[in-house]
Amino acid sequence: NRLAFKANDESARLLLDIHIAEIEYGEMLFLGLSQCMSAPRTELEKLKTWNSTASTQEQEVAQLEEQRRQLRQSATNHTTSLWLQLNLWPLVLLAALSLKFSKGAASYRKARRDAA
Repeated sequence: NRLAFKANDESARLLLDIHIAEIEYGEMLFLGLSQCMSAPRTELEKLKTWNSTASTQEQEVAQLEEQRRQLRQSATNHTTSLWLQLNLWPLVLLAALSLKFSKGAASYRKARRDAA
């Protein structure tokens, strides 16, 4: 720089200004990045605990999703049997009561015939 330009030349001042600007820009970058590199120990511990709780929560969510999928699958498998139980049970009950009534009517008729 000094060899190519004279100290009081405008080109030398421009190059000096560019050089100073580059140095200032480098200092700003260094200050910005140094905060990222030198985190306090407590913050690192908080980060570790947060990561561990986040991973356990992700595992819990995955387990809940698996349980929900299994319940949905079992519910679709039992839909037919559940429908049969709910809709045929009154018919079975009606048939049983009809048989009971007809047995009672037959025994009453037999008792009346035997008495006469």
